[in-house]
Amino acid sequence: MSTVPVPTQAKPERAPTRSGVRRGALAMLIPVVLLALVLGVYPIGRGIWLGFTNERTGGVYGVARTRFVGLDNFVSIFGDAAFVQGLTLMLVIAAVVVVTTYTLAYLQAMLLNQEFPFRRVVRTIVLLPMAVAPVVVGQVFRYLYDPSTGSVNGLLTSLGLVREPEFLPSSSLKWFWIAIPAVWMALPVATLFLLAAIQNVPDELLEAATLDGAGPLGRFRYVTFPATRGALAAILPLSFAAQMLAFELFFALFGGQLGSVSSAGLLVPSVYGYYDLTRGLPGRAAATGTVILAVILIAFLVSRYISLREERKG
Repeated sequence: MSTVPVPTQAKPERAPTRSGVRRGALAMLIPVVLLALVLGVYPIGRGIWLGFTNERTGGVYGVARTRFVGLDNFVSIFGDAAFVQGLTLMLVIAAVVVVTTYTLAYLQAMLLNQEFPFRRVVRTIVLLPMAVAPVVVGQVFRYLYDPSTGSVNGLLTSLGLVREPEFLPSSSLKWFWIAIPAVWMALPVATLFLLAAIQNVPDELLEAATLDGAGPLGRFRYVTFPATRGALAAILPLSFAAQMLAFELFFALFGGQLGSVSSAGLLVPSVYGYYDLTRGLPGRAAATGTVILAVILIAFLVSRYISLREERKG
């Protein structure tokens, strides 16, 4: 006599506990964290450490056994008038570039957000600087500023603004002439960011402001700008950091001649650190990089503080 198998009831699956979910999330994060440590934290930490050593790789100063020297490199570079002048100049240029870039970027973004003939053509022209390498931009502006063949000097001379043509980035208004190519390069990216932020502003808010009698300036002041302030707070420190870290543009613009660059007070920190590397002094170069990193971190903290304060007011 055959027996009929009795079906067994399947055990209900246990819902994952909160601790299990947390362990699973941590397990997935471990590879990302390790990759970030290898590609980011270690190189930065290694660079900061070198700034506190007498690291040498030959050159005119020879090779020495690496040892900890404390703040000697920092005292040395801040005792060099060329570095202090270059750092001051770079801070001025970065501030001018950030303010000018985002003032013009707002105007361009507001324009490109409107409907008008050939808008796509204009948008393409606005974005063209993104396709040009910084070293090419530096070479072009170096040619434009040339006292013998440059068109800028020729124009200023014909207008009577300049009596004797000179290399303009070494003049008393050096920050102005150096900031022009930097603004030209930074403007497209800023315009794209702000255009995307402006297009995310709800049309209902703009229509309500219009019904309340707000004109174009009023809509920008009370609707568009507050709605895009978050994007602006995130982009501004990034732009400042990009200027502090810029190298190719300034190196090409200055011509790469240490003597002329130093005597003109044009040794911005990135170029100053490069010349230390070429002389076989990576310890001093790393100290310069640490100073740049500290300035960038301060800019980020100030931007974050302003952003948090505005959020509390709101």
